[in-house]
Amino acid sequence: MSNEIISGNIISKLAFPVGYLQQKICDYLGSLICNFFTSFLFILIILITQFSDYVFVSSAQLVVVVSIILSMIIMFIFDYLTGLTAFLTESIWGIATIKVCLVSFFSGVVVPLAFFPIHLKSLIQLTPFWYVFQTPIALITQKMSIEAQLLKLLPQCLWMAILVVITMFVSKRALFNLKINGG
Repeated sequence: MSNEIISGNIISKLAFPVGYLQQKICDYLGSLICNFFTSFLFILIILITQFSDYVFVSSAQLVVVVSIILSMIIMFIFDYLTGLTAFLTESIWGIATIKVCLVSFFSGVVVPLAFFPIHLKSLIQLTPFWYVFQTPIALITQKMSIEAQLLKLLPQCLWMAILVVITMFVSKRALFNLKINGG
C-alpha cells in the first residue's frame, strides 16, 4: 500500500468498481495459492509420509483446515491494518517490522510460549497472536474430541470478527486522511 500511495497509483486502485479491501484479499489469495504449491504442499507430503501417526491424529481434519483458514484470515487482517497506516505515514517499513516482531514473539514463533512466565503466558492467551499459531498446532498434534476441537475454534472466530470490525472502521477513517502523490 505504501508504494501505491507514494507513486500515486492508489487513485486508480480506489477508482475500480471493486473495493480496495477486496482487491487486497484477491492479491493475498493469489500469493497463498502460489505459496501452497511452491512450499506448503511439499511440507504436507513430508508430514503425512514421515509423521503419519503424529499428524492428523483426530478424525476431524476439517476442523484443522478451518482453523488454518481462520489463522490466515487473522494474519491478513494484521497485514491489512499495518498497510492502512501508510495512509497516514506513507512509509510503513518500521511499522511493518514491529508488526512482524510482535506477531512472531507473542505467537511463540521466536520463543516457545512454554518458556514464558505463567502470568505473561495468560496475558498472551487473551490476544489474537496466541490463536494464529497455537490453535492449529494444538488441533494437529493433540488428540481431542470434536466438541473440544470446535471449542478451540471459538476464540479464533471471535478474534476474526473483532478484527474485521476494527478493519472496517479503520479503512473508512484512513481514506479520509489519504494524500495522493505523483503525477
